[in-house]
Amino acid sequence: MQSIRTRILPRLSRHLATTRWCSASKLQNRLPPVLWRAEDEFPAQKIKPWRRGPASAAHFISVGWQLSLRIFRIAFSSIFLPETLQASRSIIAGSMVMAQLVRTVGQLVSAGERFRLNVLFGSEAPLKSVKQRVIRLCGKESDVTYVSLMHHGEHILPVYERQPKWYQKQLVTQLMHINKHWQWKPIFWCVENNEYGSSIAWKPLAAACFSKHFLVQDINGNNLLIIEADATDTEDTLNLGDECNDLNLDDASQAFQQIQAHFKRQNKHNVPFRVLRVFLGDSMQKVKTGGGPKLRLRERVNQSTEVDVFVDSRTVIVAAIVQWAKTLLMQEKFKEVVFDTDDLAYFAKIRNLMAELGIHLIDVDQISTAQADYEEKRKKLVAKWSELEQDNKSTEEVDSMLEQLQQPQCTPRLVYHTTTNRTVMRVKNLLAAQKIDLNRCCVLVDKVSGQEEMDKLKYEIPVTHGCTHVICSSVLWDEMFRQVRVWARLGNSAEAIQAELDCQLGEVISMAKTALHRKDIEEPTNK
Repeated sequence: MQSIRTRILPRLSRHLATTRWCSASKLQNRLPPVLWRAEDEFPAQKIKPWRRGPASAAHFISVGWQLSLRIFRIAFSSIFLPETLQASRSIIAGSMVMAQLVRTVGQLVSAGERFRLNVLFGSEAPLKSVKQRVIRLCGKESDVTYVSLMHHGEHILPVYERQPKWYQKQLVTQLMHINKHWQWKPIFWCVENNEYGSSIAWKPLAAACFSKHFLVQDINGNNLLIIEADATDTEDTLNLGDECNDLNLDDASQAFQQIQAHFKRQNKHNVPFRVLRVFLGDSMQKVKTGGGPKLRLRERVNQSTEVDVFVDSRTVIVAAIVQWAKTLLMQEKFKEVVFDTDDLAYFAKIRNLMAELGIHLIDVDQISTAQADYEEKRKKLVAKWSELEQDNKSTEEVDSMLEQLQQPQCTPRLVYHTTTNRTVMRVKNLLAAQKIDLNRCCVLVDKVSGQEEMDKLKYEIPVTHGCTHVICSSVLWDEMFRQVRVWARLGNSAEAIQAELDCQLGEVISMAKTALHRKDIEEPTNK
């Protein structure tokens, strides 16, 4: 035992110190250099030189079991555990930082994509930064709203019916023609079809936008909540009396009630305001009832309080056409107009309407009365000239009459086809064939793009050829909406505004009623 204590144990301790130095040096310089500085090749601990000498294997084995636990505890606690934990902590920390960065970038990308989709589908409420706004119910599509956004920007808040993704993309693309930044900016709201009366459909919009700054102020300082509804069909301006295929009065009435109710809930400061509900639609449209469509839309509005101001969309267009025809035919003997269209219903309705003014509407393949009268007079003069020449008499008087007989002016022409693009194409073809006189031509288009195309013709043709009279329905309707808002901001009541509109369009409205009544009488007879 004495030999073990004096000879074996000192050698074993030196051997353990050597093993500890080798392990510490290799472990410290292989694992952590990528994360922090490498340690010295030689640990700071001073190792005594190794002394060679004979060792008894039997004695080493005999005491090995007593020292194994101590060796493992010393090696694990002093060598492997601190350095291993330090390396593991650094590796895990670096991995976690990278994971957080990747996760943050992923969240930013996904948040941007969600925001873009919300803007696309009209689920992202517009910001409160714009003051004095007007809510516009648009249905599936609204040409007049496009013009209003061009003129008034974000002061108009459109509300559309939610459509499939490709249709929503087309809507956003159209709005980008007005402002390219609107691709990423929420400027409109969408509701599901038949959900205008649902409180849930309007709650996010009300919570985000409705405040006292949303109201429009008049010159007296009174607050107005203006809600407008566009119940017109796109590319269908002259279809008088037929049912609208887009937004109808029932949907608009439900939306009026919900918007007003939500605004009252959001009006926490009890700011006094007055609601102005403006409806743009066809007053001659038939309303379905249990006993059959006996009522017209305007009659229903007069019997109820669903709308404050009713703007007759079709009458506004007809009034513009009538004004053009009256001005052009004022001093002419034959009151005739060629109606160039590809729709039988349009031709029949406008012909009955023009008949009330004493204007005869003819088709493109018919010869005008003025041209027929010219041909008849010329034929008679040519026959008389031939008789005088056979009798060897003077034909000077007949020659002078033939010289004085002038070719009549081109018959005035109204051009309107089922789409704006077709209308523009027809005008260009007639102009290329020299079949029309631009000074005596009226072109009716629905979209503002058609008006822009017609304006380009001014630079493509000589100035001496004249200029075509263009009527754009969406521009006229936007002007009517603007006029109603101006009258309201001047302090006029809804009753006064309605009376002024009826006074301006009263003559045309009565003519339209007579024409449609005549059509209703003729249809059963024709059947």
